[in-house]
This record gives sequence, structure tokens and C-alpha cells, in this order.
Amino acid sequence: MGGAFTEVIALSWVNEISGRIDQEANSENVDWAKVLAHRPLLTADSVMGRTMPLYRDWLTHSTTGPYWDRLRFTPKDFAAIDIPTLTVTGWYDGGPTGFALLLAGTHGQRPAPGPTLPDGGSVATHRDVPGWIDQSG
Repeated sequence: MGGAFTEVIALSWVNEISGRIDQEANSENVDWAKVLAHRPLLTADSVMGRTMPLYRDWLTHSTTGPYWDRLRFTPKDFAAIDIPTLTVTGWYDGGPTGFALLLAGTHGQRPAPGPTLPDGGSVATHRDVPGWIDQSG
């Protein structure tokens, strides 16, 4: 998580992916003030009405070490990608470090940074995808 923990993002994202179908409806009526004021953080998911093992797993691991290292990409990882890849990111998605590593290791990939839209897409996505698909096919 890059050393910074944003509780509302962690809880809302883990809530959405913690099921066989989209769980977004579970958070429609959440009292976020109550959730964010809850202590300890480890059980804040219960204030949302459910236990989310992934959220609790994140909080029980240090921000460095084997648990997170398996998800931390290096320039070597990006250099090993040898297929055309369109990477879409918003200005604030995943942090600038990950995007800089992607740029440093690319060959055949086309990063498309841009402002993130309310629907989670990127301005670059809507503008660049059709042309990129034509060029890479």
C-alpha cells in the first residue's frame, strides 16, 4: 500500500471485491463518520455490517516484508512484459513511483496517464484505446 493507509479507500474497495458479484450496494447506506471513528481499525469493517478478511489481513501485516514484496513490481518485472500493453492510470492512482517504474521498463507498452473520471475511467482511456488497439493488432 506504499506505506500510506487510507481507511475509506481500503474499506470501500475491499467491500466491493469481497464476494462473487459486485458488492457496491453494501456501502450505499454506510455511515462513514461512524466507520472512520471506530477503534480499533482492525474491526472497522464490522461497523459496515460484515467482516472482510482481506481488509484485516492488510492491517495485520507490516508495510514492508514478504507479504507486500510479492506485490511490489520492479523495473525487471516490467521489462519481462513482452506483449503490447495499454496501462491506464489516473494522476493519483497507485502513486507516481509505480508509474515511473512502468515507464522505465517499457518496451511495447503504452502508458496512458490522465485525470480519473468519476466512473473510475481515465480521460486517456476514452481518447486513446481505439487508436492503440488499431496500432497493436
